[in-house]
Amino acid sequence: MPSIVLSSFLGENRAAEAKLIPEGQGAVSLNQKPGRGDLRPWREPAQVFAAPAGTQTIYRMGRDAPSDERYWLAWPKLVHAAMGFDIEDVSERTVYSGDGYPKVTDNLALSAANPSVNPVAHRPLGVPAPARAPAVSVSEAEVDPDVGKYRVAYPEANVRASALGVRCVARVKGLPDQSFTIGTPGGPEMTPEAFAATFDALDGLRAYVAGSDDEQIPGGVWVIADAVGVPFNVAAVAGSKTDYDPGSTSLSDLLSAVGGAGGSDGGATLYSVNAVTASIYSLFVPEAALATLQAGDTLAGLVSGVQRWSVKLTGNSKSSIVAALMAAGVSASDQVYVPESYNPETSTSTGQASGVWMVMGATTTGQSIVIKRNPPRAAALVVGRDWLGTNAAPGDRWQVAVNAAAPVSITLTAGAGTYPPVVTAASLRSALAPVPGLKLTDEVDAGGAPQLRIETTEAGAGSAIAIKKIVPATAEVYHEALVATLYIGRKRVVEDYFYVYTYVNDWGWESAPSPVSAVVERTVKETVTLSDFAAPPTGGYGINRIRVYRTQAGSTGDADFFFLLEAAWPASTAMDANQDLGEVLPSKTWLTAPGVPRGGGDDHVEEPLRCLTPMWNGMLAGITGKSVRFCEAYTPYAWPIAYDAVPADATPVGLGVYGQNMLILTTGNPLLVTGSSPELLDQVPLEVPQGCIAPRSIVGMGAGVAWASNDGLCWFGAGGPRILTAGLLLREDWLKMRPHTLIGQMYEGLYFGSYEPEPGQPRKGFLIDPAGGAGIFFLEEGFDAAHFDKLQDQLYVLRGTRIMKWEGAQALMRATFRSKVFRVPRPVSFAAAEVVASTYPLTLTVWADGEQVFEDAVEGRDVFRLPADFLASDWQVQVSLEEGGVQRVVLATSTQEIAEL
Repeated sequence: MPSIVLSSFLGENRAAEAKLIPEGQGAVSLNQKPGRGDLRPWREPAQVFAAPAGTQTIYRMGRDAPSDERYWLAWPKLVHAAMGFDIEDVSERTVYSGDGYPKVTDNLALSAANPSVNPVAHRPLGVPAPARAPAVSVSEAEVDPDVGKYRVAYPEANVRASALGVRCVARVKGLPDQSFTIGTPGGPEMTPEAFAATFDALDGLRAYVAGSDDEQIPGGVWVIADAVGVPFNVAAVAGSKTDYDPGSTSLSDLLSAVGGAGGSDGGATLYSVNAVTASIYSLFVPEAALATLQAGDTLAGLVSGVQRWSVKLTGNSKSSIVAALMAAGVSASDQVYVPESYNPETSTSTGQASGVWMVMGATTTGQSIVIKRNPPRAAALVVGRDWLGTNAAPGDRWQVAVNAAAPVSITLTAGAGTYPPVVTAASLRSALAPVPGLKLTDEVDAGGAPQLRIETTEAGAGSAIAIKKIVPATAEVYHEALVATLYIGRKRVVEDYFYVYTYVNDWGWESAPSPVSAVVERTVKETVTLSDFAAPPTGGYGINRIRVYRTQAGSTGDADFFFLLEAAWPASTAMDANQDLGEVLPSKTWLTAPGVPRGGGDDHVEEPLRCLTPMWNGMLAGITGKSVRFCEAYTPYAWPIAYDAVPADATPVGLGVYGQNMLILTTGNPLLVTGSSPELLDQVPLEVPQGCIAPRSIVGMGAGVAWASNDGLCWFGAGGPRILTAGLLLREDWLKMRPHTLIGQMYEGLYFGSYEPEPGQPRKGFLIDPAGGAGIFFLEEGFDAAHFDKLQDQLYVLRGTRIMKWEGAQALMRATFRSKVFRVPRPVSFAAAEVVASTYPLTLTVWADGEQVFEDAVEGRDVFRLPADFLASDWQVQVSLEEGGVQRVVLATSTQEIAEL
């Protein structure tokens, strides 16, 4: 005879027709706790904390302090929080996104007086970079005092090999020659110290022994002039010779001449005439005669040989001549017209003329009237063959002085073709040619012999020529002199350096670097002063110091920067004194978390980070705009722009992690990210056309990630992609649950979801096993937020303002399981029933052909009778209980049949 045995309670299946539901699954599963295979209820959650009204996200700190009531944080927004990676951080720094810009808080920022408002304090997630480059200036090393002085180097070997008793001479410009002796004949070997002392005793010089680190003459002797720009040389005496050195010779006079200014005596007649009457005679000098005059000339007026006046001219213009005459008391005027009655020769005139009228005074008829001109004279000498033969010889040296100029030495040579060699007028002309200020004119004497006129090119008082013969003397002969060379100092070998600085806060978080400084050219011994550091921004960043970094010598501004120094803020200046460099700047590419001002030159602010998600190996990820950003490993405040993933043709919605894989859920296909570090992450687009419609539905579940799409609850992970609700819910069933409201959490390996079936209605819940094989386990009540505490392995849910510990109460929910519809081959009447349970009472309900035929409490395991006055083909049973568990339900046609099963 047929019977119905219900021994598996594997959740609800809404997709299949009631008669076609797979074995073990049922038509209804409500408040049933899966896990043991039987039907048993969940315990009720217990309230442990009261959150503020409107809370949407809860999170508990207390990584090392198990507690249900302490360390709760609550936000009225969708917030994603993550624990810091430093296990030694007792303050339990926690980063979170979704509450404006991304932030960080710790357990020191929790309020004990009003714990429902935690966190009460926070910081931005990151440290902005300094806004401007540091100012840099070079303080040059101490100036070498010997720069610009002349010096001579004596290597140590030369010093020690010096011949003792050698006489030397030192010639210092502006000082007399100084003779001295190196050592004493037969004395001990010369030492650098004694050698230096010998020179140090001379005027105008000093000497010192070079140190062992001297690059040119280690251990040798430097001899240096006392004064800048004074040359000198040093030579050893080798013997004597005839020398024409003016400093050691005498001079003998040969020739001299002086010029003269124009005077009143003598001179050439400029103009003359005889008086024609006995009267005051007026003389007219025409312009043609005036044109022959020049400045410096002296004019004299004579009447019958008696000088009446004398004037010196400053020029030859009529006006200047008239002025000179008038100044001398001579009545004169500038005439441009001469009466016809006047002629200088005949006292008659028929035309016009131009010249100067001058009054000569009383005369008698026939007296001569003369105007004489006396010009300045140059100094002049005439040298002929006879004189040269007596006073000059080839090889003689003369000293020629012209006017007041310094004397010039010349050497005489023999005339061309003379033998024996003699000096001629022509060869003398060649020797004198280089002497400035002379005019040389070839002439012949009365006998027709060549002679040379030697004149000054300037005439007048002060012109003079003096020729002296240089008489040779015996002089000492020296070995080749050591000539001092000008010391310009060591070459200033400079390298290019660049500087940046960063901000550091009291947690040790470091910003990106400032803009790069201007290039600094300096030597290794020079110091650099850095200043004009930008003041840290306000906003609670906790900045308390700066770090300065510098490039290696000769680098460019794109090179690596190395740690130079750290200074407490405020810092007005910092000094690079060429100290050793440290580690490479770690934060060159770091940025603040998106949403926090970057600082630096532009202080750009990106769209705030959201969906902050912990990954593996110290990494965090988050969404900003249409891209996903990753932080530097174990550095949650550093988010380089290079660590970016941008899904193609879709917008990121949320992130889920399983193992060392992260799934970027988008409005289109997901993107799989794998890799051991942020710079090595690979991005693989997945051909899974299931866009995420509920960011809060995303749950990483160890072996995969689940999320809500329009087609159902999706999964990607072990076993590839699939829809977990496929075969359990039809698409329309799923959409009736309004999956865009879904909030997910993992609990005991199951997906625990909470959804809002109608706007404003209380939430309901469900659990589903990603491994499959079971149906869905629905709950009468869902939750508004959830948090899983890994320390306590405990799930907490939020219902309204109540934070509740899942299964924390003693009271139990009422669990219900309704079986599939069992169809028997032919109509029967099931007259007996048995319920095997761990606790009684419970309620059993039976339907036959769709009609309820039994519902009553079952008090124990004893077989009991069912109504048996009808036959039916379709049978369905339901069990409800509030305690214990149901392992089996049996319907049979008789009690005997049950006993046999």
